[in-house]
This record gives sequence, C-alpha cells and structure tokens, in this order.
Amino acid sequence: MAENPSRKIHIDWKDVPPEKVAEMVKAHGLGKQCWFITRDYDQIKRYKKALPEGQTLHWMNLGNWGRVDFAKPGETEKCEAYMMALFEKAAKENFKEIDNVQLHCQVRYDADGNATFCPKPETMKRCAERLHIAGVEASMCVWQEEANRPETYLKLWEFGFDSFGTDYPEALYEAVEILKERMK
Repeated sequence: MAENPSRKIHIDWKDVPPEKVAEMVKAHGLGKQCWFITRDYDQIKRYKKALPEGQTLHWMNLGNWGRVDFAKPGETEKCEAYMMALFEKAAKENFKEIDNVQLHCQVRYDADGNATFCPKPETMKRCAERLHIAGVEASMCVWQEEANRPETYLKLWEFGFDSFGTDYPEALYEAVEILKERMK
C-alpha cells in the first residue's frame, strides 16, 4: 500500500487498543491511507491522539442491529433517537477528530414505490448540513435489501450525502450513471 497512495483500507475497531492500531499504521507509513472506523467516539479520540494525521470514520447506527419494524408504533422514532444521541455527542465537540461520519438508515417501499425512511428525510438532511458546516464528510450506509434499488441512493444524494457504504454496488453504480446523465 505504501507504494500506491491511492489505495485505502478501512480498519473496523474490534477491541484492540486504538493506540496499538495507530502504532501499526504509523510503522508502515500509512496514516493517510488507513481509516480507523468505530461507533465509539472515545476510541476515535484515542486513535487521533496517537496518530494525529490518521483518518477516522465514526459510524452511527440505528441501535437495532438488524431491521427496523416500520409497522411497530414508536419503533422508527426510537431508532432515530438512538442514532441522534450518537450524533449529538460528537456534535457537542464539533466532530473533533472525525473525518467522516457514516449514518445508517433503513427504507421501505410501498406497492406504489413510495419510500419511508428511518431516520426521517428531514433529520438526514439536517445531519448532512451540520457535517458539511463542520468540514466533515457525510456518508450513508443503507441496511437490508432496500439498498439494492438505485432510487434509494438518488434520494440520499438529494438529502446531501457525499459517499455511501453498500452491500449492493451494482445499485449504487446505476444511481451514479443516472446522476451523470442528469448533470449533462
């Protein structure tokens, strides 16, 4: 990797002291190429203290570790509140030491193709705006099979997200092609 600076790697934190990860990254001269990723803001701060030039991604999930039950009363509000608590903790410090925030969302489509998002679109738009003001990249990861629809990414792009994590790259590529056509 050191021979090709365009290559990047994501290191998903798994109970190894962040200082140890930083030490290994630094030993190989890969501070700008390795992204330290976790949902634990305190671990991000420890990593950046050990490797100030290191890159970090703070992912913020919906707290459900699976599927939002859109039919269950109060479920989407509970999941959104969980994610927003993570977001507000980092926002209180103006996202210090964070290079990228990746929010998670889920979406359901009805028979007519109308989308319902969790978190709500207005919440996602506000988050993307706040991240941009703070100089932090706004990323989104869509969970479950609804991520296999290009229209999902087109909506999230409209909400202001800069980048995407996906298990369905073919749908994302299709969305990118649609956006290229629209921008001509």
